[in-house]
Amino acid sequence: MLRCQRCQHTETSDYQFEDTVCPKCAATDEQGFRSFQWAVPLAFRTSLNRGDDAKSEYDVLITGAGSVAESKPQDFNLVSNTNTQIAFSESGRVFRINDNRGQLFKGAIGKASFGQGEKLLPNQWIDERFQGKNDGVKFQKQGESEAIAIVAPKTTGVLRIKPVTVPQGLCLDPVAQGSAVKAAFYSAAFILRAVAAQELDIDPEELDVSGLRQVELEDTGEKVGEIVISDRLANGSGFAYWLANHWQDILIDKILNSQNTFASAIMSFEHRQKCDSSCYDCLQQYRNMNYHGLLDWRLGLSLLRALTSSHFSCGLDNDFSPPDLDNWLETAIQLRDTFCASFSSCKPQEFGVLPGFQVGDKSVIIIHPLWNHNNCFGLLANATATVEASIAVRYLDSFNLLRRPSWCYQSLGN
Repeated sequence: MLRCQRCQHTETSDYQFEDTVCPKCAATDEQGFRSFQWAVPLAFRTSLNRGDDAKSEYDVLITGAGSVAESKPQDFNLVSNTNTQIAFSESGRVFRINDNRGQLFKGAIGKASFGQGEKLLPNQWIDERFQGKNDGVKFQKQGESEAIAIVAPKTTGVLRIKPVTVPQGLCLDPVAQGSAVKAAFYSAAFILRAVAAQELDIDPEELDVSGLRQVELEDTGEKVGEIVISDRLANGSGFAYWLANHWQDILIDKILNSQNTFASAIMSFEHRQKCDSSCYDCLQQYRNMNYHGLLDWRLGLSLLRALTSSHFSCGLDNDFSPPDLDNWLETAIQLRDTFCASFSSCKPQEFGVLPGFQVGDKSVIIIHPLWNHNNCFGLLANATATVEASIAVRYLDSFNLLRRPSWCYQSLGN
C-alpha cells in the first residue's frame, strides 16, 4: 500500500516499492510518504491465557484517521449554480487502517502452542511481542519476519467533492503551510455530514469522512482540496448518493441560507459569542477526537461559501458581514495584542485596516486563514503596499495565532 500523509494520496495495487517519493506530490519519507505491506486478517486470536483483571482507569489512545478512500481517477460533474464539482462511485474502495501508530506490526507465520503444548495451532501469524514470552505463546517460525499494517477494506458508496475554480485572492491548497486550509476542509466535511444526517434523520456516523487529499484542477493546475465522504455500511446505504443528488440544496438552502436547524444553530448569535473555533455544541464529538485540533466552524462555513461561488472574497473586499466572518478584524486585533504581550520583541502596528506587528527587521501582517499571501488581493494587497520595499513582509493567520502562538513566533525566524 502507498500512503502519503502530506497529500493523502492512497494506492493499494500494482505499486512498486522501489519508489521512494509520492507519485502525486513528490513528498519524501521525511515529509510523510510511506509504502508498506498490508494484510486483511481472517480472524484474531488471544493468547488463551487467563488474562488480567480489567482496569477501572485507562488512557484513551488517539490513533489515526478512521478510514481512507483509495485514490482513483474519476469523472467529475459540475453542480449548477455552485462552484463545486462532484463524483460519486457506488463501488469505491475504503480502508480502515491500523498501522500501529506508524510503527507497523512485526511478526511471522509459524506454529503456535499454548498451555503445556497441548494446544497446537499451525499457520498462525504471531506478533514478535508475543513470541516465546512468559505471558505469550511458544512459537516456531516457519517464514521470514515481516512488518505489516492491518487493514479492513470495504466496497461502498464514495462521494468526492472539490471546487471548480479558486476564488481570486484565496488559497484552497490543504498542504499549504500551517494546516489552516486543511482545517477548513475537514470542518466543512463535518458540517456537511451533520446537516445531511439531520435532513435524512440518521445518525451522523452513517456517513464517514474518509479523507481529504490534494488534487490539481485540470484547467489551471492550481492545487485544491478534495473532500471524500463515504457510506459507513459495506456495499453502500445510499446516504452518500443522496448527498450527491441534493448537493445544491444542502449547500445553498440548508446551510448557507440556514434552513437546517444545525446550520442555523452554529451561526446563531449565542453560539458565535461562546465558541471561538469548535465545541461539543457544534462540530466536536467523542468519535472525531482526532480532528478536534483542526475543527473550526467559521473556517468550514467560509470554505463552503467558496464551494458555492467563485466570486467569494472571504473579506478581502472589506465585507465581513457573514456570520463566519463577523468580528474577524476585532478578533485578529485581540490575537495580535495577546501575541505581542507574550513576546515583548513584537511591537503592534497597523497595515491599512489589517493588524500586525514589527519584530526585528520584519513586518508581520495578520491574515485570514484562507487568504493567499503569495498572490495578494484586495485588503491584503493594500496592507502589503503600506510596507516599504526594503522591509521583509511575513504573514501569520488567525487560525494558528489562536492555537499555537509559540509555533507562530518560531516560524518568523525561518
